[in-house]
Amino acid sequence: MHGSVSASGQTSHRTAIGWGPTSTPALTPAEALDHLLRHHPEAVVAAITGNGSPRSVAVPDSLGIDPRRILSDPEGCVARLAAPDQVRLAQLWASARRHGGAADALHVPGFESPTHLYMLDMRHDHGVMVAVVSPADAGDEHLTDTLRPTPLPARLAKATKDGVGRLKWVDDGLARILGHHAADLVGRRITDLTHPDDRELAIVGWLEMLDHPGPSSPVRVRYRRRDGSWVWMEVVNTNRLDDPDHGDVLAEMVDISDRMGALEAIRARDQLLHQLTETVHVGLFHADLGGELLYANSRLADLTGVWGAKTISEHISKVGGDDRARLEGAVAAARAGGETAVEVAVHVEGGLRYCRFSFRPLRSGGGEVTGLTGCVEDVTEAVGERRALEIKAASDHLTGCLNRLGALTLLDELLGGRGPGADQPGGTAVIFLDLDGFKPINDRFGHAAGDWALVRVADRIRSSVRSGDAVGRFGGDEFIVVCAGVTSPEQALSVASFIGTRAFGEPLEIGGEEVRLRASLGVAWSDGRGPDALTLVGQADAAMYRAKRDGLTRPVLYDRAA
Repeated sequence: MHGSVSASGQTSHRTAIGWGPTSTPALTPAEALDHLLRHHPEAVVAAITGNGSPRSVAVPDSLGIDPRRILSDPEGCVARLAAPDQVRLAQLWASARRHGGAADALHVPGFESPTHLYMLDMRHDHGVMVAVVSPADAGDEHLTDTLRPTPLPARLAKATKDGVGRLKWVDDGLARILGHHAADLVGRRITDLTHPDDRELAIVGWLEMLDHPGPSSPVRVRYRRRDGSWVWMEVVNTNRLDDPDHGDVLAEMVDISDRMGALEAIRARDQLLHQLTETVHVGLFHADLGGELLYANSRLADLTGVWGAKTISEHISKVGGDDRARLEGAVAAARAGGETAVEVAVHVEGGLRYCRFSFRPLRSGGGEVTGLTGCVEDVTEAVGERRALEIKAASDHLTGCLNRLGALTLLDELLGGRGPGADQPGGTAVIFLDLDGFKPINDRFGHAAGDWALVRVADRIRSSVRSGDAVGRFGGDEFIVVCAGVTSPEQALSVASFIGTRAFGEPLEIGGEEVRLRASLGVAWSDGRGPDALTLVGQADAAMYRAKRDGLTRPVLYDRAA
């Protein structure tokens, strides 16, 4: 490609266009316009839209056309064209869009003699199609011949048949569509031209048509062209066999190959999409705004544990509690135009499965939300790994109890109405335990023995607490027990007393010797309206120091006044 200069002096994008015989040098639309304006001073110019439906528009200043050479009232000229010339004008416009330019002879109102009309595609540089009208006696016959538009392909056809389906007459349209001479088709049975897969349908339709006069229902069949290819036709047969003026069957046909090809492409695309969605390991779905499923792959049911579901609500029926509310909130957010993702527990046969539900809105070309799309992914393994890491991060490496951070985090969740046990009635208690006289064990038996003793003490404390209570090592030889669902300070003291008796009632055997361990226990209780986690632990710690100071073997409840 290279630039060329038109009559206006504007540089034009050069495109090789196939609008003439091979012996004629290819011209760009700008070069053709330049040639016409220089050699035909009587020629006038109009501008026409290049997309949508053709209509006249103002000639762009960028073309540099002398105003005296611009056609006045182009819309009026088109309106006054004879019907055949209006059809030829539309053909010129369509042909020029495909090939860069087109020309034909037609009579334009306002000109005393027949004219040549040249249609040039100038959309690339100037945004319009340019029509040049020149009197026939001043026209460029050679250029007109090279630009004469190719007739549009036939789409409509008619034929008549006798009672057994033999062709009696065919029009030029059917002959052109099938690539035969009309005379070659007359006398042939139409079923001989019908695709083998379509013959049964065609025969059934033919027999039904014979039972009733008048037009039949449309039938879509394929006919064989002369070159062996197939063309899709929609056929309406009209039974006129009993009509004395006709005595035949009139077949009116439309070439629908383009439409059927598009449908076949859609079917092939849908089949490919279905195959692809069935190979992935996530559940996929498409739903309308009401939650009705329009599409879902089989993996979705595998993950949600609900087969045959027709709605999103049915597919999340095995998600309960707060998770269900979070999921419904995510669906509502997607309906409102947001993209959301929620990780929830699904109660399937055999136990819990953790799934990540992702939702996103489906929008129309105008941006309106018309539906929802989403996917469901099994994240059970990832959740397990994450929780294992969380447990490890929150655990004491020696005893396996919660570490200081883990214990405080759990306590903070309970006081805030979250976490395991938060739904139990009652308050929350903290029991602080400090081993008495533990340092001599390290000094006498060594630190390895001391570590072993700490592990045994932790085991005994865990075996002494209630189901749901959590044990944490706060540091060194200090432990705490976090208890949910404790209804009163008195119950908290009772729980602590049981732990003290059960965990420290029997001696430990260390280095072949029996060693009796004791612990000082402090208790703090909150009804949920009291202190935060650190303050509550501090209160239990203060009560423990009071027990140690006073040499008490029973737990001490925190008393602000003490």
